[in-house]
Amino acid sequence: WARAETLPYSGGLACRALLNAFGETPAHLPLILNGGGCALILDAAAGALHLFTDRMGVFPLYIASDGAGQLICSHPDVLAACLPASHIDPLSIAEVLAHGHGVHPHTHYREVRQLDAGSHYRFDRNGRCTSTRYWQPNYRADSQPQTTSLLIDQMEAAICQAVRHRTQARLGKTGVFLSAGIDSRALLFPRCPDAELVGITLFDEENAELAGARALAASAGIEHLALRRDPEHYFLAARESVRIAGGAWDICDSHFLAARQAILATGCTNLLSGCFADWLYKGLMFNKAAYTLLKRPLPIYRLSAPQPQWYAAHCVLTEPWGKSVRARADEVWQLGLADLASPRATWELGIRRIWPINREADILGRLILQRAFPWDAINLDTGLLELLQDISPAQMVSGNIWRQAVARIAAPAGHVADNNIGAPVGASAAIRTAYFLKWTLHRRITGRDIGGTPLKGPSNRGSWPNYPYLISHSRLLPELWNTP
Repeated sequence: WARAETLPYSGGLACRALLNAFGETPAHLPLILNGGGCALILDAAAGALHLFTDRMGVFPLYIASDGAGQLICSHPDVLAACLPASHIDPLSIAEVLAHGHGVHPHTHYREVRQLDAGSHYRFDRNGRCTSTRYWQPNYRADSQPQTTSLLIDQMEAAICQAVRHRTQARLGKTGVFLSAGIDSRALLFPRCPDAELVGITLFDEENAELAGARALAASAGIEHLALRRDPEHYFLAARESVRIAGGAWDICDSHFLAARQAILATGCTNLLSGCFADWLYKGLMFNKAAYTLLKRPLPIYRLSAPQPQWYAAHCVLTEPWGKSVRARADEVWQLGLADLASPRATWELGIRRIWPINREADILGRLILQRAFPWDAINLDTGLLELLQDISPAQMVSGNIWRQAVARIAAPAGHVADNNIGAPVGASAAIRTAYFLKWTLHRRITGRDIGGTPLKGPSNRGSWPNYPYLISHSRLLPELWNTP
């Protein structure tokens, strides 16, 4: 940043830095790209437009031809509206209904395609396009095996560096969407010394999640803001959520849009969240199964045999749609499921499922954060993505590397339990099981969850509300449901 201030260009510092890097050595420009975003550079002298997509593809870019040339846009509906004609692709709609998201590079429009992640596109004056991949995930855990202890050290260092990069004072006031789980607490403690942080928690009723978030903020010595959700929170923002997210699934992931004015009123110009940690570092992209005790599932997981359905629920559509959806999905995700005997093959299947990552099933909430808030996808930091390639599927699914790294980072808040299971963050599998059994018994006897939350009210102990309760009591939802 400091060097960019000395460069003889006008405009924002990020653009100055990118332009300077491109002018010095164009091939090295991708090395300084970090996080979620794209870079567009117009080289007028050479008559070329250069476009760089981010490594994981969290920032989507779409392309189509209007007959005179190529059009590029960051929202598919906007691009489709610029075309002489556009037609809905019913197969992509069927995919969203079947498993919550479409298959890359297809979109809701037959004429519109999404560009690949981690790629450098070059367009000439005539609209001709060439592309090269500058980055793609490459499994290294077989060829360069690391001990679990070393991976925890490296994960701790990578998280700390990612947080320091994104909490510099020059970025302004930083808001952290704070829960009492594991992921968001990692963003509080490695911050830059001059950072101004505020924790932001949305809640329905006073519960264990809110109490834990307050305790975390107090341990970090930062301000905490609690915003109460209206009972119609998700339905008030439903239409706008669908418009902003371009028809991604589903409105129950639109956690922040209805509170946008209150969040921006904090003066935060930089917002961080724990998004994508589950997908990338805790194995949500793989098939996994819970260990059991007395035939009851425990919050301890292991890899299971690859299946067409993994994290998000899959429903089978009637024919011919069911067959068409399966055929397109098999082409990308389930190639050779029966042959996935090795960790490498399992890892590569998982990557195919989430690359680009804006195809994951609960992306609607992240797209809204990206398009309507000053949000940074911190868990897509380059250092973390490099480490992703060194962790085996079994290590990811256990969650131990991420959990132990966060426990070290958030040691000043070690007394604040992981609210998901009520156990200390760095607890062993045996201790987590003991806490799980304790709270299961507590719920059966008292009818209340961790922290005393009633089991049948509008809230639960966690970050998100009791959706069945909200749905059955909503005044707005019947109107939405019956409106074409």
